[in-house]
Amino acid sequence: MLSHRILVRFRQAVDLADDHTQGHRLHVAVPAGIDPPHTPIGCPNAGRCHGSYRLLSRRPPRTPDPGAHDPRPGPGDFPTAPCRSKLRTTLEPSPQEEHVRRRITAAALTSAALALSAMVAAPASAAPADKAQVLASWTQTSASSYNAWTAARANQGAWSAYGFNWSTDYCSTSPDNPFGFPFKTSCARHDFGYRNYKEAGTFSANKARVDSAFYADLKRVCAAYSGATRTSCDATAWTYYQAVDKLGSPAAG
Repeated sequence: MLSHRILVRFRQAVDLADDHTQGHRLHVAVPAGIDPPHTPIGCPNAGRCHGSYRLLSRRPPRTPDPGAHDPRPGPGDFPTAPCRSKLRTTLEPSPQEEHVRRRITAAALTSAALALSAMVAAPASAAPADKAQVLASWTQTSASSYNAWTAARANQGAWSAYGFNWSTDYCSTSPDNPFGFPFKTSCARHDFGYRNYKEAGTFSANKARVDSAFYADLKRVCAAYSGATRTSCDATAWTYYQAVDKLGSPAAG
């Protein structure tokens, strides 16, 4: 195995160095993860320092005569290297592996880009073909048209596919219930006609009918009264109708 071969070469190097240094301690760098044949000195984990080892030679050091001069360097003459790796190895992919990795990355990026573009470019779902007919049926002057619209307004979820604009500010700057007359819902239907025909781009062709439907709704409200109260209600309804007839515009609504 590769680790065994490295260890054998390592031991050969130690033996050769041992012969040339006469038993002095050596500084030998070995790959991390390979157990050296000697005990490392100065490393917190005895036996594994993951890098630079200060090794004991196999040949025992000579015992000098206390009175004689020892020409060999002492322990303090060699700087103690920190216990860290001096030999770093990295696993680099082969050219073939790098080529495959790049192709996979490019394919993934292409797929992601196509998915994103499809999401952005996907058109909104088309409204049902009879949207214009439904809008027209809900903006007529008859009581049945008014009743159909109020029923749909109470159940807007059932008509969500049509994309109708149900927003309203009711009677705008005028009172919603002038003198106690409940004109609020009639104003809401008038807004519905104005705003949806503006979005359809056919406001001018339908404005007069939507205004007339508004006046018809107000008069039906006044029909619930009698005498002077009804007269007052009818006059107020006429005033409201004149305001939208004369002042209603594509910018209003």
